[in-house]
Amino acid sequence: MVSTLLDPPAEPRLSRHHAMDDQPNVLWRIDEPLLNLSIWIRDRIPAAESAVRALLAAPYAVAIDEKAPDENRLFGSLQQIIGSHAPMVSIRALAGDMVHLSKLFSEIAKTIHPRVRLERVEDDGCALFHADSLRLRLLCTYAGPGTQWLENFNVRREQLV
Repeated sequence: MVSTLLDPPAEPRLSRHHAMDDQPNVLWRIDEPLLNLSIWIRDRIPAAESAVRALLAAPYAVAIDEKAPDENRLFGSLQQIIGSHAPMVSIRALAGDMVHLSKLFSEIAKTIHPRVRLERVEDDGCALFHADSLRLRLLCTYAGPGTQWLENFNVRREQLV
């Protein structure tokens, strides 16, 4: 599942293995038999933009990793990283969105302890396309080009690591 704040493609491509929509209910389609990717195209969150810019400008690695996050704990973690480089309301908006996404994921994946990770990726992340080791994963890109995936017809499964 992917939640993205990127602009939608000019012409959506039809595919049998993924669903894409600007409504959050598209994420629940991940359990459909032929789907292996659900993409929720969202609008940017103006209230969180300064917090995101502050994370991008931080002179050190940005990493938060929490299991079963709550908004106050995430807010505290973000505040430690961002400090006074963004208004509290922006940090609170980002924490709120992260918790909102983790709750959606919990409902869809039927789990009570979702793991939330936030990191600034400054390289290609995964150098090779690979099969994911998790049954479900929700990715959200707050800035940058987002996550790439291959169309099913273009996957060489024997070469995946």
